[in-house]
Amino acid sequence: MRLILASTSPRRREILELLGLPFEIIAPEFDEVSSSDCAVEDEVLDFAIGKALSVARHYPTSLVLGSDTMILINASKIGKPDSTPEARRILRLLSGKTHRIFTSVAVVDGSGGPGLKIIEEVSVKMRDYSEQEIEHYLSCNESLDKAGAYSI
Repeated sequence: MRLILASTSPRRREILELLGLPFEIIAPEFDEVSSSDCAVEDEVLDFAIGKALSVARHYPTSLVLGSDTMILINASKIGKPDSTPEARRILRLLSGKTHRIFTSVAVVDGSGGPGLKIIEEVSVKMRDYSEQEIEHYLSCNESLDKAGAYSI
């Protein structure tokens, strides 16, 4: 059976490649619209399912994997920054604090069946870091395609 990764994330591609299984990548047609009324656990899973289903409906005989990551700090949900100033703001917010990372994975088939749905949660304590360190990290151009504006 054909396996499709519904993602444009280079990191997700790298992770799936570690399994040694053949797969294709198709960018999902799904808009991630956050809602303050939705719990982070529900939203991160809804986004993964939405991404997978947006691709699966075009490939009814395939398994499609969607995923999403979101950060929770001070009751605020944080996804990918949409600009360098936003990434800077997020990195400043996270400095010296503990936050929770939620990652979801959904596997669906082309019929839209219930499939597999998983959410993992971890806590990360960031050390205090300086403005100079933030600027250096931003200059590496790794912040804009990652929830929380960083990668570990």
